[in-house]
Formats: sequence, structure tokens, C-alpha cells
Amino acid sequence: MPRRAPHIVVAAWLVTGPVGHLWCGVADWAGLGRHYAWARLRGRDPWADPYPPQ
Repeated sequence: MPRRAPHIVVAAWLVTGPVGHLWCGVADWAGLGRHYAWARLRGRDPWADPYPPQ
């Protein structure tokens, strides 16, 4: 199996390792905050079911 260049190994580690997981967590929390803020600005309950049972 051929060796990969060190910069490729480091780039893959950054994307799939702790930095990638941190970035995805930050993105998830940012999306949640955006959803909450947008719902509150419209005067709605952010956790209400958008399709309540009939």
C-alpha cells in the first residue's frame, strides 16, 4: 500500500477527527439557535408541532 503525503493525512485527520466533530457540533447548535430565534421573532412556539394531529 503506497504511503500518502503528510499534508493529505493531516487534512483527513482534521476533517474526520476532533476538529471535524467540533465543527459539526457548532453547526448543529447554530442551526438550532437560528430555528429558535426565527420562531420567536414570528411570535410562535419554537417547539410546537408544525403538523398537529387532527
